[in-house]
Parts: sequence; C-alpha cells; structure tokens
Amino acid sequence: MDEEKKKIIFVKWFPDDYITGCELLTWQSELVYSRIINRIYNTTNKLYDEDNTWEILIHKIEKYADITKIKEELLRKEKIYIADSKIKNKKCDKYLKETEEFQANASEKGRKGAEVRWKDKNATGNATGNAQAMGNHKPQTTNHKPLNYKTIMEVWNRIVPTSHIQQMNGTRKDLFKSRFKPYFKESYEEWENFLSRISKISFLWGSNDRQWKADFNWVLNENNLLKILEGKYEVDRKETTSSDSIYETRLKSLKNDRITPFLLNYAQQHEPDVREAVQKKHITKERAEELGIKID
Repeated sequence: MDEEKKKIIFVKWFPDDYITGCELLTWQSELVYSRIINRIYNTTNKLYDEDNTWEILIHKIEKYADITKIKEELLRKEKIYIADSKIKNKKCDKYLKETEEFQANASEKGRKGAEVRWKDKNATGNATGNAQAMGNHKPQTTNHKPLNYKTIMEVWNRIVPTSHIQQMNGTRKDLFKSRFKPYFKESYEEWENFLSRISKISFLWGSNDRQWKADFNWVLNENNLLKILEGKYEVDRKETTSSDSIYETRLKSLKNDRITPFLLNYAQQHEPDVREAVQKKHITKERAEELGIKID
C-alpha cells in the first residue's frame, strides 16, 4: 500500500481554552487565531510563517487588520509561537502528536493481527477464532463533537449589526443543528463567512421602509435562508421612501448602534450623511471620528 496516501486525521478541539483565552484579545486577533488553529490542523502543523499566509489569515478584514500588530499580540499573549519558520500552537502540537502515535499504534496492531490470521492457512483454534472475530468486528462509529452553541452565539453577536441574542434556547439550538450540515458543511468558518456576507445586506438590519430587522430564528428559517443564499435581499431595490426618511434611518444607526466592523463600513459608504449629521449637530464630532470619519 502506498504510504504517501492521505490519511484521515482526527484531532481534539479545545473550546474552553479557545474561548477564555480569546476574551483578552482584540476582535481582529481573535478571528485570526481561530483561523490559525483550523489551518494548523488542516496542514498537519505545516502553516508557514510567510507574508502570503498572513494575508490569507486576514482575508475579508484587511481594512481593519494590521498584520504586524496582530502577530505581535498573539506572540506576546502566548497564543502562538514560531518554530522552524512555521506558526505553531502548543496544544495543537500535543493533539497532533497524540493522533500520530494513535495511528502508528493502530497500524502496528493491524499488521500483527494480519500476520496471525495468515501465518498458516490451515491454522485452527484460537488463531482462527481470533481472525474470524476480527474479520466480523465492526469499527465503532465516531461520535460527532457536540456543537459549541456559546461560540455560535458569540460569532452571531460579534458580526451581525443588530438583533443580538442573549441565550441559545432549545428552539434555536434545534434550528441551528438542522441547518449546520446541509448549509454550512458542519464548519464554523462557513458559518462565520455566511454571517460576514449577510451583515453587509443593510435591508436585513433596518434599512427598509418599515425599519424591520431580521433575527436569528428568521435567518435560519429554511425558506428565508434559501432566499438569502439565492441573493434575493442583495438585489437593488427601488427607493420607496423620501430622502429625509432615508437620512433619518441612517442617522439612527450611525448615532446609536454599537461600533462594529459592519457599522464602520456602513459609515464609510455613507460619509456624506455622517458629515451632514455633524454639521446639523445630530451627532458629535467625536462620534464621527469613532466611525472612522475625520472631521476637520
């Protein structure tokens, strides 16, 4: 058998260390750290410390990310270390080593078992019995790790600009579980990418004539989810409200919503409205600068 063929790698995830360890990180470093862990496992500890690697790690947040500062923070807080020109994590090292040892032991046991079974074609007794038992033995089904609902909720609250949730009740857990495999490929990164995409659809978060806002349950309703994925809410819409009404809607978000990547991007797209609001003293100069708009 070709020893170079790909092997299935089973690894351990350490959510407690990840969640508590990230509470002291900036949101940019937290996101990059999550991606680093996934890619260390995906590359079996061959994540090279190169400019191209870091550019991939900050994909979609380039506007808010400083690679040098993120790397320095992760190193200083001992979330990663650099060795042999690779980005590494101590717990990933441990779990990948355990996996490698487990596979080596399993391979050795399989080899010895085959030797016992085939040493003598006419063997009887225990050897034959053991061979028959081994041949009929069904491997145990690997149990899927339970979903980390705390992380699912925290990612939603961090990326989505409105409709933040306080808890994952039974209804929300069941709803997410039923969508996780068919729509997000059982990948937390796919879930995060999806939220990053819909966070930019302003229609879903209040920029509509009713100031209606989508919520967690609405988004994961299968009919609504399909419409979102098919781009229904991303098509250009005819303006049905007056310019004053549009201004008031934007002003409400710019003045009251918490500072998020979505809101920063939203402010940049509507810079004239921000400047007008400052001129009319609807928002302060300091608030405008928090939104990334420098007022002379």
